[in-house]
Amino acid sequence: MKLRDEETQILYEFTISDQGEYIVEPIDEDQSNWHPHYDLIVAYARGAELQFFDDEWLDVGILMHEGIKYRIKSDNSEEIAKLEAEYESLQKECYEVAKKLNQLRGER
Repeated sequence: MKLRDEETQILYEFTISDQGEYIVEPIDEDQSNWHPHYDLIVAYARGAELQFFDDEWLDVGILMHEGIKYRIKSDNSEEIAKLEAEYESLQKECYEVAKKLNQLRGER
């Protein structure tokens, strides 16, 4: 039986000896006939978002052409969450400043 390690992408042959012992051996593969974007296709299948380069990085689906440069879209969700929290904090601060200004002006 052949199985591929998902992290390393190494293909292994699993056999059982006459004594019932498991034998695991890596298989040398000829990767020259693999698609040029094999790694990106695998990453897309695992849920990664892809982008292609056309003077700037743009989102793309799975359509892949050999002559176009692609990458896995960078994950900036932590930065977005941080900025959203900062924005919310600044909104509250602005509200408090506006409230104080209204009090000083004698407004409600």
